[in-house]
Amino acid sequence: MSVRPLASWVVGAQVDDAYLGGERNGGKPGRGSENKRPLVVAVDTDDEGHPGMAVIEPVPGFTTAAFKVGYNDRLEKDAEVYSDGLGAFRAAIDLGHPSSTVTAISR
Repeated sequence: MSVRPLASWVVGAQVDDAYLGGERNGGKPGRGSENKRPLVVAVDTDDEGHPGMAVIEPVPGFTTAAFKVGYNDRLEKDAEVYSDGLGAFRAAIDLGHPSSTVTAISR
């Protein structure tokens, strides 16, 4: 399988955290399970908010330090970041990116 180089985000990126994997017999359930791999999912958006390219990338954990590396590699300097407010996503602000937090509405 070949891997294509990723383009930089141009206008904005919607980012969220996710896990891949599940509970094994005797394993710890939920976040932090040794059987789950943390991932960042990012979708670039145009001026009208329409989705473009998506990236799903494994990360060592949901930390600001881990996200700073990814943001430096993937985001144009003026790209705006939209997230659900996870603390690690503040790395975009630390690197000088405009940032807006999207808050989910509970039903």
